[in-house]
Amino acid sequence: MSNQEWPIGRRIIEVRPLHKSEMDACDWEDWQDECAVCILLDDGSKLWPSADPELNTSGYMLGYQKGELYGLYH
Repeated sequence: MSNQEWPIGRRIIEVRPLHKSEMDACDWEDWQDECAVCILLDDGSKLWPSADPELNTSGYMLGYQKGELYGLYH
C-alpha cells in the first residue's frame, strides 16, 4: 500500500497521550508532552501530529463536534 492510500480505510480504536517511548522516538522533551496525542488504528499502526516535517515539537490536536471546538489532552 502506498503512503497516499494509508491510512484510508483504517479505523481509530483509541486516542491517548503519547507514551515516553514514543516521545523518545521523535526526540521530544518531556515538556512537549502536554499536547502530544497518539491515534491508534485497528491494524496496530499509530499516528501523531507534529508541528512540522522536521519533528521540532509535537502538534496540537483539535476536535470539532456539534458546533464546539476543543483541544485533546491539554
